Amino acid sequence: MEIESDTPPFAAPSRIIDSPGPGLAAPGFVIGEVILRDREFIYLKTGGGDRILRVGASARIWKGGVASLGDVQPGDELTVSGELLGDGSIDARIVDVNVGQVRGFVDHVPRSGQWVVRDIRGGRQTVVVDSSNPPVEVHATSGESIDRPPVGKGVMVIGVKLSDGSLRATRIYFSAGQ
Repeated sequence: MEIESDTPPFAAPSRIIDSPGPGLAAPGFVIGEVILRDREFIYLKTGGGDRILRVGASARIWKGGVASLGDVQPGDELTVSGELLGDGSIDARIVDVNVGQVRGFVDHVPRSGQWVVRDIRGGRQTVVVDSSNPPVEVHATSGESIDRPPVGKGVMVIGVKLSDGSLRATRIYFSAGQ
């Protein structure tokens, strides 16, 4: 299997935060929707109430590529990890914006650069491979096309959720067999 990647391997974390128990998130981890953003804070609506994120210059923001705080907009969905501060706010270290994922099998390929994945529950997700903004990481066997993968091929796609409900692929992982 050949592995193609334009991204360096991740460094080992300098600090590991233990989860408080099975099924419970680690402190400093939050998922929610952006209500408001200013020059250094994001106000987030979560299932557990509103949270304030402090976003300093060292925070890494990903929105289908490296992004800045100015790229984060109200309505965006965020997955954030950082440090829980004494006042209940979070000092954000990693901010993922509108990231989605689908695992399943290629169901059909309506046209080059667009295919539909059927997930394990029978749902379908349209995946878009944008040649002007290609995936940063692809794991595939030699000769496989990311524009027209074979129907029935096992795949996991991570990408950015688009306004039409499709997923623009930023990472594609094909299974070794069909």
